Amino acid sequence: MSNHTPAALVLAALIALPSVAGAQSLVPPIPDQTSHAGVAQQISANPVGLLIDLFNIDYERRATDSVSIGVGGSTFERYLNGDVYVRFYPSGRALNGLAFGVKVGLTQVPDQGSYFGYGFDVNKSSILGKHFYFGYGFGLKRLVGVDKNDVDLEYIPTLRLNVGIGF
Repeated sequence: MSNHTPAALVLAALIALPSVAGAQSLVPPIPDQTSHAGVAQQISANPVGLLIDLFNIDYERRATDSVSIGVGGSTFERYLNGDVYVRFYPSGRALNGLAFGVKVGLTQVPDQGSYFGYGFDVNKSSILGKHFYFGYGFGLKRLVGVDKNDVDLEYIPTLRLNVGIGF
Protein backbone atom coordinates (compact mmCIF):
# COMPACT_ATOMS: atom_id res chain seq x y z
CA MET A 1 0.00 0.00 0.00
CA SER A 2 1.22 3.48 -0.78
CA ASN A 3 1.12 6.46 1.57
CA HIS A 4 -1.72 7.91 -0.49
CA THR A 5 -4.09 4.94 0.06
CA PRO A 6 -5.67 6.22 3.33
CA ALA A 7 -6.18 9.64 1.78
CA ALA A 8 -7.74 8.06 -1.31
CA LEU A 9 -10.11 6.00 0.89
CA VAL A 10 -11.15 9.08 2.86
CA LEU A 11 -11.70 11.01 -0.38
CA ALA A 12 -13.76 8.15 -1.85
CA ALA A 13 -15.86 7.98 1.35
CA LEU A 14 -16.51 11.73 1.26
CA ILE A 15 -17.58 11.52 -2.38
CA ALA A 16 -19.86 8.52 -1.72
CA LEU A 17 -21.41 9.96 1.49
CA PRO A 18 -23.83 12.40 -0.19
CA SER A 19 -25.14 9.70 -2.52
CA VAL A 20 -25.64 7.27 0.39
CA ALA A 21 -27.38 9.98 2.44
CA GLY A 22 -29.58 10.82 -0.53
CA ALA A 23 -30.61 7.17 -0.84
CA GLN A 24 -31.93 7.31 2.74
CA SER A 25 -34.66 9.72 1.66
CA LEU A 26 -35.97 7.13 -0.80
CA VAL A 27 -37.00 4.89 2.10
CA PRO A 28 -40.56 5.82 3.14
CA PRO A 29 -40.83 7.00 6.74
CA ILE A 30 -42.56 4.77 9.25
CA PRO A 31 -45.94 6.34 10.03
CA ASP A 32 -46.16 7.81 13.51
CA GLN A 33 -48.99 5.85 15.06
CA THR A 34 -49.12 8.16 18.09
CA SER A 35 -49.51 11.56 16.45
CA HIS A 36 -53.23 11.33 15.59
CA ALA A 37 -53.07 14.54 13.61
CA GLY A 38 -56.78 14.27 12.81
CA VAL A 39 -57.81 14.64 16.46
CA ALA A 40 -58.06 18.31 17.37
CA GLN A 41 -60.29 18.17 20.46
CA GLN A 42 -61.59 15.85 23.12
CA ILE A 43 -64.49 15.65 25.51
CA SER A 44 -64.18 13.33 28.48
CA ALA A 45 -65.53 12.53 31.92
CA ASN A 46 -64.56 10.54 34.98
CA PRO A 47 -67.04 7.66 35.34
CA VAL A 48 -65.02 5.95 38.09
CA GLY A 49 -65.32 9.01 40.31
CA LEU A 50 -69.07 8.54 40.54
CA LEU A 51 -68.37 5.73 42.99
CA ILE A 52 -66.85 8.24 45.45
CA ASP A 53 -69.12 11.22 44.69
CA LEU A 54 -66.50 12.83 42.45
CA PHE A 55 -67.41 13.86 38.93
CA ASN A 56 -65.62 15.91 36.34
CA ILE A 57 -66.01 16.69 32.68
CA ASP A 58 -63.46 18.30 30.33
CA TYR A 59 -63.44 19.79 26.88
CA GLU A 60 -59.96 20.36 25.48
CA ARG A 61 -58.92 21.73 22.09
CA ARG A 62 -55.53 21.81 20.43
CA ALA A 63 -54.36 25.43 20.00
CA THR A 64 -50.91 24.60 18.55
CA ASP A 65 -48.88 21.43 18.20
CA SER A 66 -47.69 21.80 21.82
CA VAL A 67 -50.50 23.73 23.52
CA SER A 68 -54.15 23.07 24.25
CA ILE A 69 -56.88 25.14 25.86
CA GLY A 70 -59.87 23.80 27.67
CA VAL A 71 -62.70 24.15 30.10
CA GLY A 72 -63.64 21.75 32.84
CA GLY A 73 -66.08 21.35 35.64
CA SER A 74 -66.09 19.11 38.66
CA THR A 75 -67.95 18.39 41.82
CA PHE A 76 -66.77 16.66 44.96
CA GLU A 77 -69.00 16.28 47.97
CA ARG A 78 -70.27 19.84 48.42
CA TYR A 79 -67.81 21.74 46.20
CA LEU A 80 -68.59 22.78 42.63
CA ASN A 81 -65.67 23.88 40.40
CA GLY A 82 -65.46 25.48 36.99
CA ASP A 83 -62.07 26.18 35.37
CA VAL A 84 -60.44 27.27 32.15
CA TYR A 85 -56.97 25.93 31.52
CA VAL A 86 -53.96 25.88 29.24
CA ARG A 87 -51.80 22.77 28.92
CA PHE A 88 -48.30 22.48 27.48
CA TYR A 89 -47.26 19.19 25.85
CA PRO A 90 -43.43 19.05 25.69
CA SER A 91 -43.56 16.25 23.09
CA GLY A 92 -45.20 18.62 20.59
CA ARG A 93 -48.30 16.42 20.29
CA ALA A 94 -51.16 18.23 22.01
CA LEU A 95 -53.84 15.90 23.42
CA ASN A 96 -51.40 13.00 23.38
CA GLY A 97 -48.67 12.64 26.00
CA LEU A 98 -47.45 14.30 29.16
CA ALA A 99 -48.83 17.79 29.83
CA PHE A 100 -48.27 20.54 32.36
CA GLY A 101 -51.15 22.95 32.85
CA VAL A 102 -52.29 26.08 34.63
CA LYS A 103 -55.90 26.88 35.43
CA VAL A 104 -58.14 29.58 36.85
CA GLY A 105 -61.77 29.44 37.83
CA LEU A 106 -64.49 29.58 40.42
CA THR A 107 -65.31 27.23 43.24
CA GLN A 108 -68.70 27.37 44.89
CA VAL A 109 -69.14 26.20 48.45
CA PRO A 110 -72.82 25.92 49.46
CA ASP A 111 -73.88 28.35 52.16
CA GLN A 112 -70.39 29.90 52.15
CA GLY A 113 -70.02 31.59 48.77
CA SER A 114 -67.99 31.44 45.61
CA TYR A 115 -64.24 31.88 45.47
CA PHE A 116 -61.79 32.62 42.68
CA GLY A 117 -59.00 30.08 42.44
CA TYR A 118 -55.88 29.29 40.48
CA GLY A 119 -53.75 26.20 40.21
CA PHE A 120 -51.79 23.71 38.18
CA ASP A 121 -52.13 20.17 36.92
CA VAL A 122 -49.96 17.40 35.49
CA ASN A 123 -51.65 15.02 33.06
CA LYS A 124 -51.00 12.15 30.71
CA SER A 125 -53.34 11.81 27.74
CA SER A 126 -53.62 9.25 24.95
CA ILE A 127 -55.73 8.81 21.87
CA LEU A 128 -56.17 5.06 21.52
CA GLY A 129 -57.27 3.75 18.16
CA LYS A 130 -58.75 6.57 16.12
CA HIS A 131 -61.01 8.33 18.62
CA PHE A 132 -60.92 6.79 22.13
CA TYR A 133 -59.48 9.29 24.62
CA PHE A 134 -57.94 8.29 27.94
CA GLY A 135 -56.42 10.78 30.34
CA TYR A 136 -55.32 10.87 33.94
CA GLY A 137 -53.67 13.42 36.16
CA PHE A 138 -53.62 15.40 39.35
CA GLY A 139 -53.36 19.00 40.40
CA LEU A 140 -53.97 21.55 43.09
CA LYS A 141 -56.15 24.65 43.17
CA ARG A 142 -55.79 27.48 45.70
CA LEU A 143 -58.87 29.47 46.63
CA VAL A 144 -58.37 33.21 47.06
CA GLY A 145 -60.01 35.16 49.87
CA VAL A 146 -61.06 32.15 51.89
CA ASP A 147 -61.72 32.72 55.56
CA LYS A 148 -60.19 29.60 57.08
CA ASN A 149 -62.86 29.65 59.78
CA ASP A 150 -65.64 29.43 57.18
CA VAL A 151 -64.29 27.02 54.56
CA ASP A 152 -62.66 23.67 55.24
CA LEU A 153 -60.17 23.84 52.40
CA GLU A 154 -58.01 26.66 51.14
CA TYR A 155 -56.42 24.21 48.70
CA ILE A 156 -58.47 21.79 46.64
CA PRO A 157 -56.74 18.74 45.14
CA THR A 158 -57.87 17.73 41.67
CA LEU A 159 -57.87 14.23 40.25
CA ARG A 160 -58.61 13.05 36.71
CA LEU A 161 -59.18 9.54 35.40
CA ASN A 162 -61.14 10.40 32.28
CA VAL A 163 -62.38 8.51 29.26
CA GLY A 164 -63.99 10.09 26.27
CA ILE A 165 -63.85 10.76 22.57
CA GLY A 166 -61.33 12.60 20.44
CA PHE A 167 -62.55 14.22 17.24
